[in-house]
Amino acid sequence: MSDTQWDKRLFDFLKRTSEEIKAETQRIVSEIQDPEKHRQVKESLREFGNWAKQTAEEAADMVEAAIKKAETAFTQPVGTAPGSNGKKDEKSQTSPPSRPSGGSGSPRTARKKKSGGSKKSRTGAPSKTIGRRS
Repeated sequence: MSDTQWDKRLFDFLKRTSEEIKAETQRIVSEIQDPEKHRQVKESLREFGNWAKQTAEEAADMVEAAIKKAETAFTQPVGTAPGSNGKKDEKSQTSPPSRPSGGSGSPRTARKKKSGGSKKSRTGAPSKTIGRRS
């Protein structure tokens, strides 16, 4: 391809591209100057601002609640329930109520009960120890 052909093709490409850019620029400028578009953009920005404000307030409330919980957790003495101010009340000093002996036990205790017979203990057999031979 000769230099003149190359120059002509490059010039045609630049001309087409510049016309496309000009058309797109005209379209954008007309959209910017359109009062309806201005109204839509302002409304969208207002809605976004309201959403951002509400979300920021909710986040601040959540952070404040988390900080209060953390402060409570760090200021409570070990072994006390939150809200008890470190003093044991009369209920916590009494022993926990015993479970009734009717079938309300856990599944583990139920399995143990099902096994039935008692294990016989070997009274004469030596107990096993680790690392020693008798």
